[in-house]
Amino acid sequence: MKKIILPLILLAVTLCGCNNTDPGLLTEEQKQAIISETEVIDAAIADRLINKDAAGAFSYFSEDNFLGFIDNGHLMTDLNSTVSAFTESFARLETVKLEFPERQYSVLSPTLVLSTSSFTEEAVTVNGDTLNLKGAMTGLFQKDADTWKIIHVHQSYFPVNN
Repeated sequence: MKKIILPLILLAVTLCGCNNTDPGLLTEEQKQAIISETEVIDAAIADRLINKDAAGAFSYFSEDNFLGFIDNGHLMTDLNSTVSAFTESFARLETVKLEFPERQYSVLSPTLVLSTSSFTEEAVTVNGDTLNLKGAMTGLFQKDADTWKIIHVHQSYFPVNN
C-alpha cells in the first residue's frame, strides 16, 4: 500500500499542473501572494483543530479532488470518513495545542502549492492524561476557481522517548 501512495501523489501533481504556467515564470511577488493565500488557509485550519472543530477544519479540503489523508501510515481516502475519525478523536480530548514552527511553502504552479512543516501537539484527554507529540507533515493545496483547497495531507509522528 505504501508503495502506491507516492506515485499517486506525483501523478496528481502532474495531472493537476499540466495546463498551468511553469512556476519559474512567476515573479517572486506572484509566488509570495500565492503563499500568503495558502498561509491564511493553514492558519484557519490550525485554529479549527485547536478548537476541536473537525468539520470546520476539513471544510478547507476539496470534496471533488480529495486524494487522501495519511495519518501516521493510516490512509483515509474518503473525506467524510476522515472528518468522522477526527471528530471521534476530538471527543476524547479536553484541549489541543498545535504549533508549526518550521512551515515552508513551495509554489509548484499557479494552482498547486506544497506545504511542509514540523509540528508539536499537546493534547489533554478527558481522563486528564497529557499527550506530547512531535511530527512532520506535508499538504498539497490546489486552487479551483478562486479558492484554495487541500487535496492531500500526510502526517507522521516521531517516536516518543520514555
